[in-house]
Amino acid sequence: MRASSRSPSFCHGVASLSGQWYVNRQGDIRGPLSLAQLQAKAHAGQLTAADSVCRDGMKDWIAASELPALVFPAAIAPSVAPTRSVPTGPPPLPAAAERKTTERPQPVRRTRPLAPWLAVLAVAGLLLAILGLGLMRQRATGPIQQAAPAIASRQTEPTRLTGRLEMANPPSSEPAVNEQTTARTDDARPRSGPISPPPSAPAEEETATEAPASKTLAPLKSRDEPVRPGQATEPVVSAVTADAPQDSQQTPVAALASQSPERVLFVEVDVSRQSKMTVQGLPIAGQSRYRLLSQFDLGPADSQGVRVVTQTVLATRLEACDELSRGALAPSLARLKGQRYTFQLNEANEVSGFAGAAALPESAAVDALGGSGLVLVSAMDDDGFAELAQSAFFPSPARSQVGQQWQRPMHHDWGPLGSWQGETHYEQVAPQNAADTFEFTYHLRYAPPDAAAASGLPFTPTRADFKTLKAGGVIHFDRKLNRVATAVEHFHAQGELVADLLGQSTTLQVEEVQQMQLRLYDQNPWPQAGQEP
Repeated sequence: MRASSRSPSFCHGVASLSGQWYVNRQGDIRGPLSLAQLQAKAHAGQLTAADSVCRDGMKDWIAASELPALVFPAAIAPSVAPTRSVPTGPPPLPAAAERKTTERPQPVRRTRPLAPWLAVLAVAGLLLAILGLGLMRQRATGPIQQAAPAIASRQTEPTRLTGRLEMANPPSSEPAVNEQTTARTDDARPRSGPISPPPSAPAEEETATEAPASKTLAPLKSRDEPVRPGQATEPVVSAVTADAPQDSQQTPVAALASQSPERVLFVEVDVSRQSKMTVQGLPIAGQSRYRLLSQFDLGPADSQGVRVVTQTVLATRLEACDELSRGALAPSLARLKGQRYTFQLNEANEVSGFAGAAALPESAAVDALGGSGLVLVSAMDDDGFAELAQSAFFPSPARSQVGQQWQRPMHHDWGPLGSWQGETHYEQVAPQNAADTFEFTYHLRYAPPDAAAASGLPFTPTRADFKTLKAGGVIHFDRKLNRVATAVEHFHAQGELVADLLGQSTTLQVEEVQQMQLRLYDQNPWPQAGQEP
């Protein structure tokens, strides 16, 4: 068939999930074909990488090799003479389409032919959110299986550690997330006092402990004079009543939270993620790296040695992100700025009564060749902030002894993907950089999701099976400063998820690698807003 110099009418329509494809082989145009038919022809060798394809909404032909959904057998030889290059002019109007009707083809709503693409983008987009939301949670699900080392004034509740962390690429030079987003109001918890200006991102530090210039902090219960933040930040007033038991001699939580802090700490969190999902041979990869800086104001202890701590997110910065989830992750980070949480901390550095405003996920519509979908992303949920608090106040054993080991039960909630059950095993190893060093590993067993966990999703998980390849990390505790200096945690899992979407079963191969780095400072490590780091 001779090529025409005029673009076909079907290439000027609006792109939709119901697009029909046409194939151009040396001027011979065939179609319309569904994406599934194109994949079948490519697999059978009836469609080569050098052929040109076009669908509704496209303005020009593209090489079939540029369509990610098509996989071509490497050993199949061309069935015709060497093909010409992709036409430089507008694609011709196929005669087959002219014979069917003299009117301009209208977009037709189809569901089944393109259901695989819809499943890929909808399920993969939601998985990006699900994999990013869950963080490790240690709960009092049972007694400690092995006695922990003696800790002064320790209570029986097991400690919680922060959760999953991700490997990441080096930070990019992308600008910081817009830090002018105002904090979200919380009807249940009134706030007062201005929030300090958001600082810029600090430079990377490689040592386990912070600079020697940091002043030594006495134990929490021995601080006599209040320490004010170095900025103009007012003490945060919280009306949240924690869930710890109260007695007649214990000061109310709201009253403690309104008092001037006795200690101020700054916690920097560096989170990185790499996600990979493969559906019907089509890989969809996602990666991101971002930072958060929080200020912890520690109030005075009551008669039971319990103090109220208020956490304020001062600033966030998006270092790198894939295009698929950027539209949702950037607003999610911006919303975190100004977020406040309160919790109680006992003499054993155990966190309880964590409360604060809900960190809701952000959504963004995405387009890809062959379909569109919705991505839901949350930089960190409330459980993540709770575990961040417990990691910052790791209850180190009172006596330093290399080789001592203990373990605690733990639970890891993966939402609609299921959960992990197991134990956290701790061991004190040789000191590093003059800090006590504790290595920990997670021994986990995967549990598929139940119907309640999967409710509310646009797809129904029918089968899931995952395993961890690496789960654990290391904590450095500075005895002189009487607090954690740094902590690093890794989580690497892979498995398979089978989901039912729009009546079609879709199988996804999922792999997730995460890393989180935690650093504590006595002074704000990020310069004031408007200054370069």
